[in-house]
Amino acid sequence: MIHKPTLLSIHPTAQCEYHCHNCYLQAGNDANRQEREPEFFVELIRVAKKIGMRDIAISANNVFSQGDKNAYYFDKLKKETLDCGLDFSMTCNHDFIHRYLKEKDFNGISLVSVSINDFVTPTDEKKTDAIEAMRKMKGPAGEINCNVLLSDSMVKHLNNGLAEKILEVSDTIFLLASQPLYVPVQKVYDMIGKLKPELMNMISDRILMDSCIRREMGLTGGICSKHDFIYVNPYGEIKRCSYDQRNLFILEKPSDLEYIYGKEYPASPLDTCDLVNGQYLKEKKAGKIVSSISL
Repeated sequence: MIHKPTLLSIHPTAQCEYHCHNCYLQAGNDANRQEREPEFFVELIRVAKKIGMRDIAISANNVFSQGDKNAYYFDKLKKETLDCGLDFSMTCNHDFIHRYLKEKDFNGISLVSVSINDFVTPTDEKKTDAIEAMRKMKGPAGEINCNVLLSDSMVKHLNNGLAEKILEVSDTIFLLASQPLYVPVQKVYDMIGKLKPELMNMISDRILMDSCIRREMGLTGGICSKHDFIYVNPYGEIKRCSYDQRNLFILEKPSDLEYIYGKEYPASPLDTCDLVNGQYLKEKKAGKIVSSISL
């Protein structure tokens, strides 16, 4: 299948003070790797416009213990995206909104996804902070989405009123297959099955989920059901998605994106996904994949 997506998803840096053990980037745990400079991603956005892509999504999840690097990336990449006439969306946590963004920064953002999980928002107070961050952005920004990292305790929070509080300020809740690297998709499916009936009735309406979970539930669709995006990590590596540990391509320079665009990709992304079929876990347990994250 020829790969001509319209969305370029960029995660420009993995530097972070949280060190969450389930982070798909191992953010904060891989400090020795050399990240690309901001100018690399600025030029990548220009190349994306040149080849006909329409949407840029920036991950600004990390809050830094040293300086305002993430805010710097956000400013540069948002400005370049809007100057190129492309659509700009972002994923972040509540701390990033409260600590770095002013109301003027919300303008021009078509979609903002705010993350809630048991690591960055472990307490009721932190979850309230996240809800207030979404409330702050509702109006000036476009669509608001809340990424919820699933765990047994998070399901209890959702059932005990958190879901309703989120949906007061967010258009949708997106249930992440939080740990396909660490917990089988079947486990995530089981957790969703514990949601109260009122929330189950919202699935595919105001409660959405990853394609791998959707398939486990007998549903179709989702971003991974077809190749409609290109994901680039802080090291210039293109992967199937942010969870994937294997490289499809490595960008030596931004213009390489033009060469890669239009190449053939696997025809059935979910069928060939190591995270869905369990190959990643098998190889990791066998010691064939080295990671700082323990099972």
